[in-house]
Amino acid sequence: MGTGQNPTSSSTQFLRNRFLIGLGLIAFFLLVAQLLLQLVIANQASDATIINIAGRQRMLSQRIAKDVLAIETDQDIVSRSSRLEELTEALTLWQTSHEGLQQGNEALGLPGRNSDTITALFDEIDPNYQAMLTAGRCILAIESGTPTDLCGDELTPHIQTVLENESVFLPGMNAIVFQYDDEATASVAQLRSLGLGLATVGLLTVGGVWFGVSRPAIRRVESARVQLEQYTEELLAAKEAAEAANSAKTA
Repeated sequence: MGTGQNPTSSSTQFLRNRFLIGLGLIAFFLLVAQLLLQLVIANQASDATIINIAGRQRMLSQRIAKDVLAIETDQDIVSRSSRLEELTEALTLWQTSHEGLQQGNEALGLPGRNSDTITALFDEIDPNYQAMLTAGRCILAIESGTPTDLCGDELTPHIQTVLENESVFLPGMNAIVFQYDDEATASVAQLRSLGLGLATVGLLTVGGVWFGVSRPAIRRVESARVQLEQYTEELLAAKEAAEAANSAKTA
């Protein structure tokens, strides 16, 4: 007798290997699709935070302009003191957020990763931002009775500086917010397209497993069933023949 491998066993092993490979590919695509889904969710959360804080910068710049105007015209000591507190808080948050949007701020949830387009937009409004920040600090220093040589002791020039630069900073910040929104939308669309492509490949893999493994296996099972029926019929026929021969011998 030969010692070669049984063809049936070899074929079964081949089908099993293909089936395992197919299952592995399906599991891989499912894992990648899940990772992409989590990435989309994380990006949307991060983008929403960035857009919200960038949008808040517009509101803060308007509040700063409103506060310095009120400080100039309001003569009531209590109301003036309240305006100074508001201006202090607004300037601090405005500065922290502005720097965080560009350099990152973990506490605010800002990664600090900007495209070249957004970086250029920030560069355009940086002179206005710096002028407003310096003027706002000078106003606070003068009002607190601790003016510096840089600031002088007159409020009006600093208030005018804030108002003039805010009118440029605001539309520049609008452009940044819109650019953030456009890039976030494009990023999500790209990830969704990639996810759709992976899902398509996964479905094709499932189809490949069906046509390359399941169908041949089903055909083999059906063939084995037919052979078993034929073998059973042959055994029954042989049994009947044996019984007939035994009866004839007995007679």
